[in-house]
Amino acid sequence: MRFGETSPDHVGLMLDLSPSGMFLKSSRIYPHQTKIVMSMEIAHGKIIQFEGIVQWAKRVPQALARIMPKNGMGILLTDPPAEYLNFLRAHNAS
Repeated sequence: MRFGETSPDHVGLMLDLSPSGMFLKSSRIYPHQTKIVMSMEIAHGKIIQFEGIVQWAKRVPQALARIMPKNGMGILLTDPPAEYLNFLRAHNAS
């Protein structure tokens, strides 16, 4: 997944996906209430874009970032696109 404040310039790993939000693991952390834009590639190279708001953020020391599971942000999706919701349904069914 790519993300950023005005354009998706940073890379992160999406975890704990739900229809309303996700945990975004990354070394780039934005403060609470920051609006971000995100893009992700789904099947067959199709890229979807959506927006969210940082609900919480946790930064761990860089030396521990690889082993600490919650170095990142909890994101509330503001208007998840149908493609994202379909992606969730397809992957939860398998």
